[in-house]
Amino acid sequence: MTHAAQNVLGALLLDSSAYWRIADKVRAEDFPGEYRALFARIEDAVKAGNRFDAVDAAEDGFDFAIDLTNLAGSLSNIEGWAKRVAETSEVGRIRDAGARIAQANTYAEAQELLSAVRPTQAARVKSVMDGLTEMTDALQARYNAGGALTGVPTGVASLDVLTGGWQPGNLIVLVGETSMGKSAFALQFALAAAAYAKGRGQCVLYFSLEMTAGELTERAVANLADFPLRWMTYPADAPDYAMDRVTAGSRLLADLPLFIDDQCGISLDDVVSRSTQVHMRTPLAFVVVDYMHIMARPRRNDVAELGAIATGLKNLSKTLNVPVMALHQLNRSNAGFGRETRRPTIFDIRASGEIAETANTVIAIYRSEVARPDFLPLLGTAEALILKQRQGRRDVRAWMQSRLSHMRLESCDAPEGYDDAITKDAEPAGTAGSDGQGGNGSSRIRTRAQSRGLSVVDRDG
Repeated sequence: MTHAAQNVLGALLLDSSAYWRIADKVRAEDFPGEYRALFARIEDAVKAGNRFDAVDAAEDGFDFAIDLTNLAGSLSNIEGWAKRVAETSEVGRIRDAGARIAQANTYAEAQELLSAVRPTQAARVKSVMDGLTEMTDALQARYNAGGALTGVPTGVASLDVLTGGWQPGNLIVLVGETSMGKSAFALQFALAAAAYAKGRGQCVLYFSLEMTAGELTERAVANLADFPLRWMTYPADAPDYAMDRVTAGSRLLADLPLFIDDQCGISLDDVVSRSTQVHMRTPLAFVVVDYMHIMARPRRNDVAELGAIATGLKNLSKTLNVPVMALHQLNRSNAGFGRETRRPTIFDIRASGEIAETANTVIAIYRSEVARPDFLPLLGTAEALILKQRQGRRDVRAWMQSRLSHMRLESCDAPEGYDDAITKDAEPAGTAGSDGQGGNGSSRIRTRAQSRGLSVVDRDG
């Protein structure tokens, strides 16, 4: 390392502006002994807009500076020397961490030591050729998939058709009113992702800030074995064969690479750190954060802090190159109440501006049986409303059969008179074609809209 460090510092003393060629590759902490202080001094000078050469260094007390300039051959390979310094430093940190981990008293202490080994790497500026390579790889993957699923399966066939699956590097925000089934929906996504990850040597990480791991596990077992969750919450009322189904579901779950972190009040830094630690051991295929709005926030400033959390989760998805899903709450004051429909729009999301801009995909779950229990045409159905999708259609919906007693939402065809466009359930009272009691006028509304060349009937629907 000494030879590499000498070449880097000697080159910088010949031309301190070369610092910007290696600023994303090496840090002062990567240099040994007195060389560390010299690199930090050069860094400070360059960032202040000043030049710094061997004479300046000698005047600052670095008597060996002149000798370093004589050792440095040229500036041509400064990037290579800087990379070698950083790599050698990292090997030293790993060796040191290993020795300290052997003396650690707790698992948490060992994890903390391991997570501190690797430095934060700056993003690399990419050329258009890099972009074309990524585009070609993505096109090839889509071609191989037959134009269907290209990402992590959602577990709902009708939603896979509209999204192509969850894409690596994307932030997906799932919203809905209370009791609509957000957590059950997210858990189903996680189970489908875990089944996908199993054959690829990957895993899924679920941050459950509201439910305990035991509660989440009960739901997962009910989902996998397809039985009522009530059998587990009220076992005395369950049939004799219930335990066989519980055992079957437990075996299915035990075979999935799904990890649950149920610590309450964790922060964005906790989520990023723990996700990175898991990813270092076993590559992640999918990350779920349930819920985003109850994560630790010092000032509880919804707009600013929730926006920062969304940005941090988006950065995590890009850094690890995995899809990250965050559940979020709707504004209670205007989540459809008082409007002709309670189907949420993107404007009903709490701190909607910050979050909607950051997310790649925004999906809302809506069940008419909760919002309008007297509206019979949609009884037993649920809708996944795609309110935003950067790489696909928006303002469309995937239809599902609502079986939340079993913690399941299953793909189904659109009910009669409906399609995948987000439309109203019925025309406003007093207009032609409305029965005022939940009659379905959606087909007539859709026909008029399509005659004007529109694909979406009601932007607020």
